[in-house]
Amino acid sequence: MTTTEQWMNRYSRQIILPKFGGVGQKKLSNGSVGLVGTGSIGLSFFIYGIGSGIGRWGILESEDNSGNRLAYAAKIRNPDIKVEITGKQQLASNLEQWVSLWPIVVEVSNDLAVRQKVAAACHTTKTALISAWNSEQAGWLLHSPCPTCLPKPAPGIAGTTPLDKMVPGVLGCALAQQVINALLEPASSPIKASLTAFQAATSQFSSQKVEKKPSCPICKG
Repeated sequence: MTTTEQWMNRYSRQIILPKFGGVGQKKLSNGSVGLVGTGSIGLSFFIYGIGSGIGRWGILESEDNSGNRLAYAAKIRNPDIKVEITGKQQLASNLEQWVSLWPIVVEVSNDLAVRQKVAAACHTTKTALISAWNSEQAGWLLHSPCPTCLPKPAPGIAGTTPLDKMVPGVLGCALAQQVINALLEPASSPIKASLTAFQAATSQFSSQKVEKKPSCPICKG
């Protein structure tokens, strides 16, 4: 069991930050996140998240047994973190029940069908949702509403280059920052509906507002 001194040493660099302190760190320690998808974006986000001290995680696997490597990473890097792994069959059985366990859900499956299922469950349960996905040299972050309301994102630059490898890491870092902010100040920092695009070739982010479609079968306007 971690002592107070060990806890202070582990998070000392965050605790000394202005307006953060021990109170902010305890909020993260008591915070929880549901994660859907355990690929490269999910792994990157998870490493940043457990490093910051987010205390409880629910991992819904989108690939067989891939959640075990995240649980192992948590055990090695931060033994105080609690990780609960749920098999991907939950996507078809009772997704809404699983989603309702978490104040915020991060979906990074890179699968549009999964993204839409998770969005529908989060809409029904009024759970905050952030989705992220990538293609070649581009990546996107969607803060609700659902993917059905999403305008077609601008494509990334075609072709495979070393820049492709940096996109999941950048998205994971951005996700961690946004989730940490939401856990620290849940009432004053609501997640606003928007689509943020990242282009690796220029290292630039661009954002646009996303409007709900009256014909959307998930949001229903």
